[in-house]
Amino acid sequence: IVNSSMDMLTLVGRNYQYIEVNPAYAKAFGLKPEDIVGKTVAQLLGQDYFENHIRPNALRCLNGEAVSFRRWMEYPELGRCYMEIRYTPYIDDEGNVQGVVAHIRDLTDLKQAHEMLQESLELYSKLVDTLPDAIAQINLQGEITFLSPAGLRLIQTQDLSAVIGKNLFQWVDANDHGRMRDNVAEI
Repeated sequence: IVNSSMDMLTLVGRNYQYIEVNPAYAKAFGLKPEDIVGKTVAQLLGQDYFENHIRPNALRCLNGEAVSFRRWMEYPELGRCYMEIRYTPYIDDEGNVQGVVAHIRDLTDLKQAHEMLQESLELYSKLVDTLPDAIAQINLQGEITFLSPAGLRLIQTQDLSAVIGKNLFQWVDANDHGRMRDNVAEI
């Protein structure tokens, strides 16, 4: 099961020496598992990276704490990847922490989709904020859930919180209520 996982899995001892690595972990470095087992984490990733990024979280784990974090990482075979990294204490039969189990999952696609969504939302917000036409979002009861700056100017207020939850029909001429209800029904 471990060998077929697409996630990277390792077991590192208290001396920060690799005890086990799965093929996915080794492949990220362009190596075979047997090329990594027996080496220290610092030998594989470099002393500076080990001291600044791995060791602080590994120490917490060796003290019995499960640790989870996300960060961008650079791998020789995969390039730049956004990874979710989980360290779980490896506990022996007597209850002593003997090492760190690292579970590393590639979240690059998810991170990039999130960033694209953020960019899209920022663009949408700029567009809505600069349009000269009023844009309102209402629920099925006609209560305002959003009103653009142009809409706020139309009803002569600057305070969005003053209109949220209010019925949009109170600002619409009574002769236009039927047409407005029809428009809302179409949406």
